[in-house]
Amino acid sequence: MKRNTMLAFVALLMVVIIGAGGAYWAIKKYRAQKNQEFLYEGKMGQAKEGFSIDVFEQQILSDDLLDQIIEEHQLVTVWGLADSAAAKEQIKQKFTIKLDGSEVKARYQDKDKVLAQKVLESIVKGYYLKLRGRQPASR
Repeated sequence: MKRNTMLAFVALLMVVIIGAGGAYWAIKKYRAQKNQEFLYEGKMGQAKEGFSIDVFEQQILSDDLLDQIIEEHQLVTVWGLADSAAAKEQIKQKFTIKLDGSEVKARYQDKDKVLAQKVLESIVKGYYLKLRGRQPASR
């Protein structure tokens, strides 16, 4: 082979390798972005002595509040689920209570940024209305 042919072959090989690496990186980044979930967090106050995260989470995620949130945000349709029981389970999986020092924080994550924020706000507002002895208003 002549020297110019060899240099052209090496240059072509480098272009193919760099192009394949760039394509792999772009596909990997696209897939990561496609599966990204948004996490929202809200402060719930200070934890008292004997505070239990599991008990507190069960108090917040009562069936009547979950039914109202599912109906208000039409989660069965939005998520493409069979019934409201599946939507309740999905909310319970994506909702967590975190104890940061003595501060209690509620967290909710979803692939839809706006929906994640609205669901967390609905859960927190519904809990505080329940504490005050009022029922959350149906929409």
